[in-house]
Amino acid sequence: MIDFAPLIVFGVLLVRIGMVVALTPVFGGTWAPAQIKVGLTVVLAAMLAPLVPLPAIENPAALAAIVAHESVIGLALSMGIRVLVAAAELGGYLVGFQVGFSYAGIVAFIESRNCGTLVLMSVMSSSDTVMKSSEFEP
Repeated sequence: MIDFAPLIVFGVLLVRIGMVVALTPVFGGTWAPAQIKVGLTVVLAAMLAPLVPLPAIENPAALAAIVAHESVIGLALSMGIRVLVAAAELGGYLVGFQVGFSYAGIVAFIESRNCGTLVLMSVMSSSDTVMKSSEFEP
């Protein structure tokens, strides 16, 4: 008789890892080809298969419930990763927005004084020196 236990474990792993790889921003974008996503999913599932215990399966309905459960876990993991990436993007946009306003204030001040390019360069280099000082480091 054929033992399907390793195949069931591999299939269950494919479901969870496949959901994470397909839906996270890192791999779920349009820039990653489908072959890369599938290959990464299969490699990760093959690496984790020996570490995962076999779920208790009495009938096909139990297997369907386990697959649905793994799908929901993979979806939750990928949505959590999406939230973290979106928060980092928002932080980057806000920092860029503030830096843009700071730069605009420097340029507007210098232009209102009718200063030349040399003065603008010196102000920008001095502000860069201030930003690199230890006062602004965490």
